[in-house]
Amino acid sequence: MGIKRRYVEPVGLGAVPHKGRVCVHNSEECAESLVNYCIEPTTTLEQLNLYVATKQATDTITVDYWGKTTKAPTLRYTGSSA
Repeated sequence: MGIKRRYVEPVGLGAVPHKGRVCVHNSEECAESLVNYCIEPTTTLEQLNLYVATKQATDTITVDYWGKTTKAPTLRYTGSSA
């Protein structure tokens, strides 16, 4: 399934995610990885044509990211797609 990830930073902090996790099979199987993104303050970062493999005909895929901002020590993003 091809998906588009869209990150919006609306409050002017900026964000630098450093670790990500993708879970499939209704959050029963997960994989983590280090990432290197930068979301500038009050901008949007879009990643097109990303693929997540699942054996199920229908599934809920959850994506989590952990990172930092210039004004807060840690930050967590969570999103899901069915």
